[in-house]
Amino acid sequence: PNALANALGPPGVVRSSAQAPATAGRYAEAAKCLGAPASLEGCIEALVTLRADIGLPAGLAAAGVSESDQERLADEAFLDACHQLNPRPCTRGDLAALYRASW
Repeated sequence: PNALANALGPPGVVRSSAQAPATAGRYAEAAKCLGAPASLEGCIEALVTLRADIGLPAGLAAAGVSESDQERLADEAFLDACHQLNPRPCTRGDLAALYRASW
């Protein structure tokens, strides 16, 4: 489940993390590496295309995750210290929003 969530979440995570000053220009560079226009939207579109090209579901709903599971998943994710390394401060509410964006 963790690996699948990590594979399905990047478009929403990129959009959220792009608000941090530390990420300035990084997503445009990533987009170029993915063969997309050098922009935040280019990066997000390339990630969505890559996800489809390798046969992954289009989001958590398509992977069988119930909408009612989102709050529990956000609680569990907040207990994991990894979010503290995010380039932008990440609250439990931010994590819940990421699950909604990935659903």
